[in-house]
Amino acid sequence: MFNNLTSSSAPSSASLSQQLQGFHAAPSFSKSSTPFDPLGMELLAERPCSKQAMQDSWSNYAHTSYLPQQPNLFSEWPLIATHDLQHRLQQRLNGLVQALQGKLGAHCMQGSGWQKHHAADVLTVDFAIVKSGASWDIRLVECQTFTSLLVTGFHIHQVHQERWPSLASTTAWDPRIGSSYWLDWCRRWVAGDGTAAILEHQPWQRGTLFDLHATSSQWGLPLIEPHELKVDQHGQLYTERDGVRGEWQQILNRLILNELDDRAQFVDSIASNNAKWHSHPAWYDLVQKGVMAELEIEGEPRSIALENWRELNLAAKDVVAKHKYSCSGKQIYIGPSEADLLRIEDPQNWIVQPRFESLPIFTNAQGQSAFAEIRLVVRLEALQDPMIAMQLVRVHYDQQASASFFKGREGEGVTVLHRPL
Repeated sequence: MFNNLTSSSAPSSASLSQQLQGFHAAPSFSKSSTPFDPLGMELLAERPCSKQAMQDSWSNYAHTSYLPQQPNLFSEWPLIATHDLQHRLQQRLNGLVQALQGKLGAHCMQGSGWQKHHAADVLTVDFAIVKSGASWDIRLVECQTFTSLLVTGFHIHQVHQERWPSLASTTAWDPRIGSSYWLDWCRRWVAGDGTAAILEHQPWQRGTLFDLHATSSQWGLPLIEPHELKVDQHGQLYTERDGVRGEWQQILNRLILNELDDRAQFVDSIASNNAKWHSHPAWYDLVQKGVMAELEIEGEPRSIALENWRELNLAAKDVVAKHKYSCSGKQIYIGPSEADLLRIEDPQNWIVQPRFESLPIFTNAQGQSAFAEIRLVVRLEALQDPMIAMQLVRVHYDQQASASFFKGREGEGVTVLHRPL
C-alpha cells in the first residue's frame, strides 16, 4: 500500500531575540533521509484504518455529527515526525517569529477602529515538505494571526492513541503541555476562565462547522453571530436570545470581517467593548499573506510584491502569485504566464513567491504521489517562547493542500503530526 517513504504590548526586538536564542536547541542527531518516522506506516499496516472508521471514531470523541456525508475530511494515516523534521519546524518557526518582531504588538491595532487594542495571541503557520536536491526540506507557505482546528486536532490525537497504543506517549503539541492538561491549558488560552462564546458568521452553513461544533461541545461555548453582539454603556459585550441576556468576558473569534457586507457598521457597533479576544478579528488584516513581502526570514527565499516580481529574476512559470486574502485554493496562480500576472487588476494586494517542488511523501496503491503540508498553530504571549499548541498535516494529491480539493483518496485529508518518540 505504501510503496515509498521517499527522501526525494509587544516585547522589544532585543528582548524577543534573546528569548528565542537557544530555544529548543538542536539535539544530538543526524539529518534524516525522510521527514516521517516509518513507524507510523508500520502501525497502520498492523492495524489498518479506513476513512469511514477514522471519521466515525473522531465523531464519537468530538460529540458532533456535523461531518461531510463522504468521509473525505480526515486522513487515515498516523504520521510521526523524525527528530530532524521536528527540529527544522521549531527552528523555522523561531526565525519567522523573529522576523515578525514589531508586527505582533497591541500598538499595531491603532487606526483599526477598535478602542481596546490587543496583541496577537495566535500565529498559524503552514510549511510544505519540498525537494531539496536529492533530499528534502521545509518551505514556509504562509502565516496568519488566525486560529485553526485546535479541538479537531486533539480528537484526532485521541483516535490515534486508542487505535495504536504505541502512540499513547506522543503529543501533537509542545511537550511542556502534558497530554492530560492540554484541554484545560487550551481552554484558558482561547476562552479564558469566565463566560465565553465562539463568534462566526453563519456558522451553521460553513464547511468548518465540524470544528466549530466540536469546540462548542468540548468547552460549552455557544456559537454566536455578529448581528447578535451588542455592547452596553459599561463596555460589556452581550447577546439576547429568547429574552435571556448572555454576557461574554471573552470571545473565541472565528469571524473574518471581510465576509460581512456591513463590516464598518459592525466594528463601529461594538468597538467600545472591553472583552478579551482570542484571534481578534482585526489581526486577520494586520498579519496576512501580504506581510511576507515585507519580511526577511532566515532560511526562506524572498517573497515580493507582485508589482516588483521581476526582481526575483525568475520566469513567470517558476513563481506562485497569491492574493493576500486568498483562501480555499482561490485567487492563486501556480506557474502563471506573464499575461496572467499582467491581467491582475489589483496588484497591490498580491505577492509573488518562488515556486517550489513538493516532495512525494508516499505512493498509494494506484501509483499516485501524495504530498504534505504541515500546519503549526502557535500560542503567542509577550515575554514567553512561542509554543506549538497543535501540529497538523494536510495530505494532498493536487497542487494545493486546501480541503476544497480532497476527494477521499488514500491517506488524503487532515491528520496530526505526532512528535518524535
